[in-house]
Amino acid sequence: MDNLIISPIKFDNLEQIFDTENKLYVDQSLWKKEEYAKFFQLPEYLFLGLYHKKELLGWIALDPYTKKGIPMWNITTITVEPLFQGQGLGELLLLATFEILQKQEGNVLELQVSESNSVARKLYDKYGFQEVGRIPEFYDNGNDALVLHASNFKGTEFRNLLKENKKKLLSKHSYQIGKVPVIFLARTF
Repeated sequence: MDNLIISPIKFDNLEQIFDTENKLYVDQSLWKKEEYAKFFQLPEYLFLGLYHKKELLGWIALDPYTKKGIPMWNITTITVEPLFQGQGLGELLLLATFEILQKQEGNVLELQVSESNSVARKLYDKYGFQEVGRIPEFYDNGNDALVLHASNFKGTEFRNLLKENKKKLLSKHSYQIGKVPVIFLARTF
């Protein structure tokens, strides 16, 4: 697919995001619509959409914070519309996120994934995520959440991995990243 744009989500996409995630993630506790709306109002969050001809195909939400003095980013959701799944668009969102984070503060990307989500786990393995914890029975279906970290993603070795994976993705998709603000990490744990 050509001419994909990754840029901050538009507020008028809120209903689509809410509906799609409620259909896809029926076995998980999800945010309420008001919580999604909060993302659009808080300047420190990055909520990025993957657009093709103004149609929202997927999205990723990032929450910056500092934990024990270490600046980090947490992926709170990464979703591709069902009609477009299996085409590498989730990987494209993740790769673009790493590219964007090269210019941001922080060097650790964190996420939680269901232990039974083998497709997502394979993608995260490809980008060097390591399991650093487990949250027992996190999901409504009783599955544990694996806590994964990608560390040192600004290092030379990781940049080479990004370059190699980007080259493969560009054989299927062309994309550009729109204007994304630089975020200063303010929350501390």
